[in-house]
Amino acid sequence: MIPKILHYVWVGPRSMPDEDHKRVEAWRVRLPDWTFSFWGNNDVDFESPYLREAFAVRAWNRVSDYTRMAALAQFGGVYLDTDVEVVRDLEPLLQHHAFLGCQNGGEEPDEIVNGAVLGAEPGHWLPRTIRTYFDEKLSGRADLGAFSGPGLLTQVLREHGLQSYVDDPIDVDGVTVMPKRYFYPYGWRETFSDAVITSDTFAIHHWAATWVRKPTFRFRARRKALDLSCRLMPALALRIARATAGGGNKTG
Repeated sequence: MIPKILHYVWVGPRSMPDEDHKRVEAWRVRLPDWTFSFWGNNDVDFESPYLREAFAVRAWNRVSDYTRMAALAQFGGVYLDTDVEVVRDLEPLLQHHAFLGCQNGGEEPDEIVNGAVLGAEPGHWLPRTIRTYFDEKLSGRADLGAFSGPGLLTQVLREHGLQSYVDDPIDVDGVTVMPKRYFYPYGWRETFSDAVITSDTFAIHHWAATWVRKPTFRFRARRKALDLSCRLMPALALRIARATAGGGNKTG
């Protein structure tokens, strides 16, 4: 069973925005009997070469990606990005060995699932596998941020049997994959309204993209261009990564 520990991350030079602070405080009201575990700059595991490299190039989203997986692998619990609004008690989700949600209806098949809401028992294979991938596959490479986040989660779950977007919760080798209405009831191109909330919605990811200087959705095209360039021209990709990550922070 997943323990009642809620992990969140904020790394980088800037302070957490007021709106995110308000969401975190709302979590505490909604989940009064949970333990809250904050991971900040002083909690970065500098024994990890990948994490040292990501921190050095100010790739805050990559620092957050790694930190959430390390925390879940060791302690278990539920991880939330700070731009996630909790609308229902999360306790029914704790019965699963691990869980996460689809972020789209299949229109982006290489990025079906998202890790902005992610739960796991201590020692679960999913966060351990992602953490190991960072340490063993990406450490020492100029394109350290080439493949992580939704793309990496989707690939790993495909290797364990995930085939496509799901309309109902399914088990994928001990990971419950939820339809998008559970955590991502509206897409990053769409505008939020209360109408997107269903009886199955536990939380809402609000797509803040706080690791870039201006919270616009142009970062999506920029990140996709970076992912492609990383495969083709790692040195150029590193310069792009520094330019895009240098001024921001990453929630988590």
